[in-house]
Amino acid sequence: MACMPGMAGQAITRSTQTKESIMPDEIMSYPKNVFTNDGQSDVDGFAPKLGAVAAQIKAAGKITVYYGFHGDDNGRLLVVFSADELEKSRDMAAGFPDATLVQVNGPNDPKIDYAKHNKDGQALFTWCDSDTYIKANKLLPDIIP
Repeated sequence: MACMPGMAGQAITRSTQTKESIMPDEIMSYPKNVFTNDGQSDVDGFAPKLGAVAAQIKAAGKITVYYGFHGDDNGRLLVVFSADELEKSRDMAAGFPDATLVQVNGPNDPKIDYAKHNKDGQALFTWCDSDTYIKANKLLPDIIP
């Protein structure tokens, strides 16, 4: 619940229930070391989600990490990262020496090789609700139903 100033010094509340409060907000793990983001957060909020699966990602070995934009509730492009968000993302990735970072500007960016990852896995799709987008568009049908 969020608080808003009300009449005569009173506070009234309004519901701010969003997808992140009623659905999982975590990094999902799939076969062949494929990871997706199921939920919404800013870059700072992504760090604890990443921490929860850090051991799995490190154990995956060589992995491609797609980053660079915020997704909407359906995983579509909402806005590209600011310079500060890009820097924070690169700083976070420093803890994963086997990760290859690929900066992208949306889920349709041609730098994202869905066909390769559908065959070989080894990818982390970091943008918000990438899980929803990949499922809805059947981009990794052999890995994510």
